[in-house]
Amino acid sequence: CLAAVNARGLLSGSASAQPQSIQQPDDGDSPANLLLPALAACLLGYLLYPSLATAVASQLDDVALGVIKGDVSQYMQNFFNFNSLLFSFFISQTYASLYQQQESLYTALYAEVSEARSLLEQLTLVSQNRPSYRSMLRSMQDYIQELILGVRLGCPPAVLVAAKPANDPLENILYLTSVGVPSVVYDTVRSLR
Repeated sequence: CLAAVNARGLLSGSASAQPQSIQQPDDGDSPANLLLPALAACLLGYLLYPSLATAVASQLDDVALGVIKGDVSQYMQNFFNFNSLLFSFFISQTYASLYQQQESLYTALYAEVSEARSLLEQLTLVSQNRPSYRSMLRSMQDYIQELILGVRLGCPPAVLVAAKPANDPLENILYLTSVGVPSVVYDTVRSLR
């Protein structure tokens, strides 16, 4: 990831720009962090189960206890059916959540590509006869190369955005297109950042 940030500084033409120090967050997946809560829950369940089972049994009347004792197979079948139904609810919620995350990822990716395409079209239509047209296209190419480099190296976009170099390609486009009143290009660049 740091190579992508360093490459970002080189891509945008600022070889002297030093990226800020980036610290990767600790995942907290050490064995102690995972095992201690599980062991505490096991110990708590071991200590509380006898008293909870006695409390539930004291709430049942003799008829209910007789049904449970006399028809164990039906009781076990209902128990397993209930657990499978509960499991299917949990699984459906989990899959729904994962599909929703994937959908929002594709929606964000589509929005990013659509805005970049819109920016390229606007630069072509609005700035074609300006002397800085090639510089604008070079900045657009640098922006796209940053995105491709971040994807290839598996670098999160937040890291690329957080370690901004001195010459950001989108800011170069803003600077080259600004003439007094912000234009349509400004709105497009703002929506990309």
